[in-house]
Amino acid sequence: FFSNTYSWPKQIFFLDRGVLITGYLLQNKKWLFIINLHLSAFDDASDARARELSVLKKLLQKLLFTNNYIIVGGDWNINPTNYKYCDFINPVYFTEPNTFDFGLNYKIVYDTCIPTNRTVNTPYIQGKNKVSTLDYFMISDNVELIEIKALPYNYEFSDHLPVYLKVVLR
Repeated sequence: FFSNTYSWPKQIFFLDRGVLITGYLLQNKKWLFIINLHLSAFDDASDARARELSVLKKLLQKLLFTNNYIIVGGDWNINPTNYKYCDFINPVYFTEPNTFDFGLNYKIVYDTCIPTNRTVNTPYIQGKNKVSTLDYFMISDNVELIEIKALPYNYEFSDHLPVYLKVVLR
């Protein structure tokens, strides 16, 4: 879905980026599309992220045209639009201007009180590592948010936390 960001041989040392699109035909004859994504990481990948977001925008325009339900989530490797947080210790920002200027009917939803990502240059120590929110969801306007929360597993299994999302399709 996304082209490789780096040239040979550098590309063999970086993770592949992409999306997984799953569609479910519902009883009301509309489709629910769940899109799991992992955008390019690091500051030197901002051009690649811009290309990836452009491809995503074109896809979403097609899927939203017929009033389908859309949930896009995963590791965006950038902060949500208008990123705000409760009281993170050592916050770090990964922002890019006009990241989500898609011109579409959607909402960006995330847990504002629990960061979902931490730095990996040292083992995790709460209050020492820099933290941020890179894992969140974009939902179409016909999807109503009931609850979203990052699960507080203290980065025991990864440098990311899983995010729980509960919605209702309208």
